[in-house]
Amino acid sequence: NSKYLTAKAFDNRYGCALAVDVLNNLKQESIDINLVSGANVQEEVGLRGAKVAANKIKPDLALAVDVAVAYDTPGMSGQTSETAIGQGPVVIIMDASNIGHVGFTNHIKKIAKAHNIDIQLDSTPGGGTDAGSIHVA
Repeated sequence: NSKYLTAKAFDNRYGCALAVDVLNNLKQESIDINLVSGANVQEEVGLRGAKVAANKIKPDLALAVDVAVAYDTPGMSGQTSETAIGQGPVVIIMDASNIGHVGFTNHIKKIAKAHNIDIQLDSTPGGGTDAGSIHVA
């Protein structure tokens, strides 16, 4: 199937592959920023790698790339979220460790609209991403 991918351990390998793809696409661009990409360890057990990386790098802006749950997956009935496979990337606006910056979220929505990209907004009050450690660095 050329539309969907399925495999074990996409969390967080997909984010690493996406970061490599973005960096490859940007290497031909002239951008006036210092762009850093990282593949952090121990996200599932305390966001430890992101904590170290963020304290070392001290970013002005950070984007944590992770996977999201598609609640239209068989067996996921009764969930409160409405994110679904094939409906676009998910922007998590709040999780158990972070509330996303409203201005940055609005900027992502504006870019998506300008490029005709469907996005889904979600909150995951029971989980977290590396953003939880990055924003307090």
